[in-house]
Amino acid sequence: MIDLTDIQWDRYPAIAGDPLARQWLETGALLGLAFNTIDAYGRAVQDFLVYCEHEGFQAQEAGRNEIARYVGDLRQRPNPQRKKGLSLASGAVLSN
Repeated sequence: MIDLTDIQWDRYPAIAGDPLARQWLETGALLGLAFNTIDAYGRAVQDFLVYCEHEGFQAQEAGRNEIARYVGDLRQRPNPQRKKGLSLASGAVLSN
């Protein structure tokens, strides 16, 4: 079980600066989620918040089109952890 003081906010600076995102990650810790789960969620939300900032919209304002563009961006990124090659469907190695 992870304690709130165990969350490494320096790994998730966009979350640390966003009260709603920070509260969401802290809630997961309070519910007793495992450290690796909190870290995976933190990395994913951090990535989304950075994407939103880069694209010029607030995460809380994201609608269907913004989410679709984000998923499209994810699909275009190579996954360095998987070295088996590219997916024929998308040309990227991240799965849906």
